[in-house]
Amino acid sequence: MFLTALKKTIFLLLLWPIGILAQGQDFYTFIDSLLSDEIPKITVKELEKKKDFILLDVRSKEEFEISHIEDAIWVGEKKWNFKKLKKILHKQNIIVYCSVGFRSEKLARKLINQGYPKVYNLYGGIFEWINQGKLIRNSNGLTNTIHCFDNSFAKWIKNGDIFY
Repeated sequence: MFLTALKKTIFLLLLWPIGILAQGQDFYTFIDSLLSDEIPKITVKELEKKKDFILLDVRSKEEFEISHIEDAIWVGEKKWNFKKLKKILHKQNIIVYCSVGFRSEKLARKLINQGYPKVYNLYGGIFEWINQGKLIRNSNGLTNTIHCFDNSFAKWIKNGDIFY
């Protein structure tokens, strides 16, 4: 219990500077300030046209359980098991996402370094997905609830019910 609370506190402390950075920017300027140009990005509209892909959710288990994109596979934020991933990733397109694209870019980079040729980071993450009016789900079916860290991130969500 203490370890979980400590991990959550450390994670929030790491995100705090990003939240401050977000204060005076629009969403896309904010996203562009977080992401590198090294990792291929895919927009929500481009993803809608994509065929034969696997979608990996790179958020915490709690975030995933509150809501996720349909058919996404939860792989977690860290400690990715590449042996397990290798069994499901084959040669298809791999699209990774998190809240806004920052955490998922880290997994995308690792997958590219592991030799996967078709890896994309969903630009704007699940926040952009829901802002574009796309559906999200949880274990009970469709939902409108989206996990958000704090008020500095909540301002980026235009659609949906925010959960902290």
